Amino acid sequence: MNAAELIALLKTLPEETEIVVPGYEGGCDAVQGLKTVNVVTPPEFRDKIFGEYDFAPEGKPVAILFGQHGDGF
Repeated sequence: MNAAELIALLKTLPEETEIVVPGYEGGCDAVQGLKTVNVVTPPEFRDKIFGEYDFAPEGKPVAILFGQHGDGF
């Protein structure tokens, strides 16, 4: 999903709708911020538990929303 697609989806919500992200081990947290990080797709098969991308300085820039447990990127 890119920024334009996300904005289009957000525009369908009432403006007062709170946005949340998954919590550390369950539940949800309120969004605390947005950060740009660089990622790469690992060449080897990855179990989906670790995610589709790895953080890497040489990777492509992406935006990441984070809650209270995820701002250490």
